[in-house]
Amino acid sequence: MTRTVGLFLLLLSLIALVACTSKEQLAMEQLNEAIRQTERDVTQLGVHIDKGHIANTRKLMDYGGAVKALVVDQPPELATLVDTLTLDATSKGPIYTGLKARLADAKANHKTVKGLPMIQSALDELYAIREASKMDNYGWMLTDPINVLADMSEGKLVRVESMSKEASLKANNAQDFGAGSQLVGNPSYGQWNQNSNGQSFWHWYGQYAFFTSMFRQPIYYGGWSRHRDFSYYNEAGRYHYTSPGQKKANMKT
Repeated sequence: MTRTVGLFLLLLSLIALVACTSKEQLAMEQLNEAIRQTERDVTQLGVHIDKGHIANTRKLMDYGGAVKALVVDQPPELATLVDTLTLDATSKGPIYTGLKARLADAKANHKTVKGLPMIQSALDELYAIREASKMDNYGWMLTDPINVLADMSEGKLVRVESMSKEASLKANNAQDFGAGSQLVGNPSYGQWNQNSNGQSFWHWYGQYAFFTSMFRQPIYYGGWSRHRDFSYYNEAGRYHYTSPGQKKANMKT
């Protein structure tokens, strides 16, 4: 009797093991197909960007040229900053190259993925990258650097998909953190660091460091998080344009 029960339990365990293995194999096949689809989507987005198929790429380039024409008597670093901002109108900009880097990480990591929870996490990341690779979503992301250039023009260029600076600050009860503030919090342009007092402040990456001289004071996370103005990335884009590592860093901040 005891032997029969033991055999029965062993049989149930084998059935459960086969079922779990089948589910995991099926999920891995789904993951492999998702990687292939994401590769196609990211590559196709790069083609659309460089061929000017996304309206806001042309708008970004036009605004960059207009601002450079307005700042001819300003420090050369300002013109260099404008050129750097317009890189997002090409496949060499930080937004698109960031997507390529995330895809490369996903491809490298999927070889070590084991178990259904890890596979699901990998699928979630690939889904986010595919959403970010849609032409419309990329075009929306470009509204932030476009509106930064609009603000740098001192009113000569209008913001896109946004209220005027004055109206937006009032509507959102926001503080004016200066030119470039739409990009604060976006890991494509900088990151939150801590000073010796443990306060988190925004640190621009080197190519955007000239923004520092345009701000009245450092931007601290506490004040910014309570009084920031509207930006596409912080309101919507962060769900698809933030890598898992960047999400962890943001949560730590």
